[in-house]
This record gives sequence, C-alpha cells and structure tokens, in this order.
Amino acid sequence: MIPLVSVILPVYEPNPAWLRAAVESALSQDGVSLEVILVDDGSRRQPAEPIVADLGVRLFTTPRNEGIAAARNRAAELAEGAWLAFLDQDDLWDAGKLGIQLAAAVGNDLEVLYSNAREIDADGRITCHRMDWPAPVTGLLDLCSVNRVPQLTAVVRREAYWAVGGQNEENRLCTCDYEMWLALAATGRPFWYDGRVLGSYRRHAGQDTKDDFRGRCGTYYALWQTFRKYPAAFGPAETAALQSRLANLAAIK
Repeated sequence: MIPLVSVILPVYEPNPAWLRAAVESALSQDGVSLEVILVDDGSRRQPAEPIVADLGVRLFTTPRNEGIAAARNRAAELAEGAWLAFLDQDDLWDAGKLGIQLAAAVGNDLEVLYSNAREIDADGRITCHRMDWPAPVTGLLDLCSVNRVPQLTAVVRREAYWAVGGQNEENRLCTCDYEMWLALAATGRPFWYDGRVLGSYRRHAGQDTKDDFRGRCGTYYALWQTFRKYPAAFGPAETAALQSRLANLAAIK
C-alpha cells in the first residue's frame, strides 16, 4: 500500500537514545499510513543502522557527509507519500500529530501544515511548554521578519516541495528549512497553522542553531537567495521588510 505520508529523517553521528526515540515517535502516529525514510549522511563514529535495525524504517547511507539539506532531498527523492513530514534525529512528535494536521487538509487547498511545539533538554525534561511563535503565515511578508515555521512540525505536499526544487543543498548554514518556507510562500503556496503543541524540540550543546553568528549568516543567505530567485514576489511591503531584516542581520553586535 502506498503510504499517505513519508517521514523524512536525516541523521549524522546520532545519539542512539535520541534517534531511537525520534523514530518511535514517528511510528506511533495513529490512523495515518506512513513510511519512515532515514538517510544516514555519512556517519562514521556512530552509524544509524544498528540503532534502528529492528524498527522497520527505510534506511539509506551516503558515502560522505553532504549536509542536512542534501540528506532531506535524498529521502524526498525516495518518498512515495503525497505528503512529506520532517523530523530531526533529536526531536519528537506527539502521538496524534499527523492525524490532527492532515484532517485539516481534507477538502482544503493546503500545501504546508505546521503547529506549535514545546522545548525539552538533553534529558527529555520540558523546559518550555509552548514556544512563543508569532502569528500564522499568510504570505511572504510574514516570513521576512522571522522564521515562523518550526521544522519538526512541518508537513508539505511532495509536489510543492519539488516545485521549489526541494531544499537548497548549497545552504549549509542551518537555514535550509527557512529558505524553503520563504520559497513556498514566494510561489503562493498556502500555509495552515494549528496552535496546538504537537512535538518536542530538543535543545542541547552542539546544535548549529546555537551558533548565533552562523545563524545570522544563514538567515541573511536564505532571505537574499529568495529575493534573487523570486523578485516578482516582493512588493513594496515585502521589499521594505526584507531591507530592514538584512540591515539588522548585517549590523555588528
């Protein structure tokens, strides 16, 4: 049977306990046919295969580390589901996440679904019960000031994912997901937000997102690439918001 959802799970030198918990949280989704596609992006010290060998996932290994965007694209190329859902190796989904989100898409012209999430620490303890996300995305302007879409909660139609070329593999600055949300908004793809908390984002030492300078550079890159690729999507309001954000990112702090 062709699954409705393909779960995209990139892996690089994973923590065994975290990875296993992430995969199990994907497999625990109720009432949704799915496949889990795990791409081990050239791990050497801690390969993923022995960690998930008994969990029934589709596992593929790349010969060298190509970056998280490339790993996600490799998994998306193999995907059979109409929808792609994204889960990183250290995050978790609540049991009913996919069912809640996909129910909203029935009979509606929606292409990007996302929700709220909590934060947990390295040991799985809740440190923030609900992230303080801004208002829902209604268009490109909303995304010019801040990334409003948490990667771990996002579900995207496979056709929409490839319509913008998937994730930019040249972006290795931890913002390839943000760049894709910008591209989807720039091409008029409709977003839908559920304010419920449906997943857990694990904060821990070693995350790329904890590097402020790298994050600022990555955000600048994602915004500039979007403007370069989709200039017609930037009206006066979007252009003003973009200029303000780029100036702020470029300021020395």
